[in-house]
Amino acid sequence: MSVHFRRGSAFSEEALRQSYESLTTGTILEGAPVEIDTVNLDFECRCGHKQVITSDDLIGHMFVCPRCGATKEIDEAHDLELVELVAEGADWMGFETTNRRECMQRSIATTKATMKNRE
Repeated sequence: MSVHFRRGSAFSEEALRQSYESLTTGTILEGAPVEIDTVNLDFECRCGHKQVITSDDLIGHMFVCPRCGATKEIDEAHDLELVELVAEGADWMGFETTNRRECMQRSIATTKATMKNRE
């Protein structure tokens, strides 16, 4: 098993890893290797200041230019994509299937059920 995510640079990798670990505890995804790619969120202010925005640069969803103080709402602050979930073997989760989409849907349903039981 392995999981591959793609995140925007404004989405905290640390928060993603902590959330993943917390939400997968007790599921078949617990302990699965996680690969995280980062897509830079480039910013250019009207004052000419340029930088890649990270989660540390944001106040909520807002970015404040360190040069001129102009603010900009960053819609991409929560960009996250599940790129791939790899399950090896035909008998994954006790289901006789090699269809990855079906396996992923069943895994997500199992994880949601686990989360609901924790509430």
